[in-house]
Amino acid sequence: MDEKAFTVEFCKYLKSKFQDIKVEYIKELEVRYKIAGKEEITALLYNAYTEYRIDPSEINSIFEKSIVWVNDKNKKTMENIVPIIKGKRFYMEIQDLKFGKDLYFEKLNEELYIYYAFDNEHHISYVKIEDLKKLEISSNEIRDVAIDNLITLVPQIKRIDFDGFFIITANGIYESSLILLDDIWTKENFPVKGDFVIAIPAREVLLITGTQEEKGLKILKEKYLNDDMEYSYFITKEMFVLRNSRWEVY
Repeated sequence: MDEKAFTVEFCKYLKSKFQDIKVEYIKELEVRYKIAGKEEITALLYNAYTEYRIDPSEINSIFEKSIVWVNDKNKKTMENIVPIIKGKRFYMEIQDLKFGKDLYFEKLNEELYIYYAFDNEHHISYVKIEDLKKLEISSNEIRDVAIDNLITLVPQIKRIDFDGFFIITANGIYESSLILLDDIWTKENFPVKGDFVIAIPAREVLLITGTQEEKGLKILKEKYLNDDMEYSYFITKEMFVLRNSRWEVY
């Protein structure tokens, strides 16, 4: 099934699930819909389509995951804002959408962006510029607020050791966001040779090696960042090095 057919099927699925719903096909992998009594939603199906390509037999559960949150209460408070790392592809995909223009974000480097979201247990909703105004949060303080909340959400970070690199696990959602926690980036936590080098190909994947770890760098490139690897919630296949407290493209 190509992208257009997948999007059409998602529209059909929405109409089969809800009686009072208006669905608008915007373009491939982008749908706008509104359920009576709820906010209008712009659904970006890029991650869903990647999941479908990995396992087409799971299409119904993939669709269900994409809409399950409409039944939840969408709480928007300072206490449930979290940072979300996104790559250039996501940034470029949403730039021409009203949805994208409404969102608040910060540029981390030429490949990575920080978006913010309200974590509501079963779903997230992205923080809009108007949300900051309503909550009276300035652009200077939102990152600190979100990082404090992230620490609460992932109280335990585990390191899995391999020859020349580490895999980091937390809660299965925000691993990539851990690159924003300045205090964890010590050689005591991650004893690698040289400067820290990371790969975050997906939101739940954080791989760590060092600039002098030849084997680790080779494994990351060939196993996790090769052209054939597909990830749900894809971020980027670039690697990044920590220099002067900043993540730079490696």
